[in-house]
Order: sequence, then structure tokens, then C-alpha cells
Amino acid sequence: MFEGIKNNNGGTTSDIEAMSLTHRMNEIEIYSNSWGESDDTDFGGPDTIVQRAILRGISNVRIYIYYVRKKSS
Repeated sequence: MFEGIKNNNGGTTSDIEAMSLTHRMNEIEIYSNSWGESDDTDFGGPDTIVQRAILRGISNVRIYIYYVRKKSS
């Protein structure tokens, strides 16, 4: 199954991010997250609620893939 969720439509919260990382967990096994050049977000790392969502997924044998493309200088 492939499903796309856009969770950064002008901003996001930790609650939205955590919900995206556990969305339909009984059906989805691989979660892919990426940022492009147009995204100026400074990703400082996941906070507690997002870490818990990721740990919940890992404990249920889910795979998380992150890709960040930085702007070239």
C-alpha cells in the first residue's frame, strides 16, 4: 500500500508529525519523509512526542526513511 500525507502545509506541529508517523500503522510498513530546497525549516531533531511515535513504529517493525536536501551555496 502506498499513501501520501502532506503534513507541512505552511507549518506543522509535533502532534501532526507524530500522527503522520503512526498513520494507519496496521497497514503501512514504510514511512518516507523528505524536505526539498524550498523548505527553510531548521530540523533540530524530533521532540519527545515525535520520538515516542518513532519508537512505537520501530517496536511494531516499521521503517522510517528521512531525506533532506540542503540548498547549495
